Amino acid sequence: MVATGRWLLPAGCATLLVAALGGEVAQGLLPARSETGPLYTLTYHAEELAENAGVLLMLAATAALRLTRHQTHVELTYRTP
Repeated sequence: MVATGRWLLPAGCATLLVAALGGEVAQGLLPARSETGPLYTLTYHAEELAENAGVLLMLAATAALRLTRHQTHVELTYRTP
């Protein structure tokens, strides 16, 4: 779980950014080709789905953390199996 937890946040951020930027580029190119029908709609929904998958990866990263409260500070570490 340690290795998985450490990679969930960067993987989620990368997925979100690639989906957002790639989807916007694809959606920008489709109207230029006079395509505003089902292909445009499918591209829009695929972009949103990929963005949500990235956010879910980032949320899963928080489940891999352990919060330890000390007298003077709070410590966040990754859980060990």
